[in-house]
Amino acid sequence: MRRFDTIVLGLGAMGSATLCQLARRGNGVLGIDQFSPPHALGSSHGDTRITRLAIGEGEQYTPLALRSHQLWRELERETGTELLTTCGGLIISSSAKTSRSHVENFFDNTLAAARKFAIAHEVLDAAEIRRRFPRFNVADDEQGYLERDSGFLRPEACVRAQLMMAERRGAEIHREERVSRFDASANAVTVTTDKNTYMTGTLIVTAGPWLPGLV
Repeated sequence: MRRFDTIVLGLGAMGSATLCQLARRGNGVLGIDQFSPPHALGSSHGDTRITRLAIGEGEQYTPLALRSHQLWRELERETGTELLTTCGGLIISSSAKTSRSHVENFFDNTLAAARKFAIAHEVLDAAEIRRRFPRFNVADDEQGYLERDSGFLRPEACVRAQLMMAERRGAEIHREERVSRFDASANAVTVTTDKNTYMTGTLIVTAGPWLPGLV
């Protein structure tokens, strides 16, 4: 039975990034995916995903976002692939807060994170939004948060680039291999697939929507 320092199950956005960074550190790592990533059967397909630096969902995520932009630029240089486009991002909110968002005080949280972490931004009143972005029909009580370095990532290209660099750094990748179970003991985790059985000291599961079938 082959043994690895780490096994990563699922090689979408999270799994490919984990695999790439572990391989960079010299970890003996195996990545397994039941399909051939990038593919359209998980959470990381499509043309674009928005990326922001000041994170209104919680300022604790902002240092991670800042670091991620550094890593994307490194990966672009290493692979010669365009992954991150910074085109600026505009968030509009009413001072009356009559609209609902997925996080309470999202606009205020975003602004506070930008100020705390010195992220380049502007706060625009309604008149300035109309002048600079005339396509938006904003109310008089609305304001905007404009972040210069917001933009978008190309998720499938990101997955492909991270897997390529992981393999260059010594990671082993098994595509089209389905994990049927894993069992933990005091000293190791045994991973069983439709092709083989492996042992590892650390198992990382990044299976996205396929997670319920594994746990």
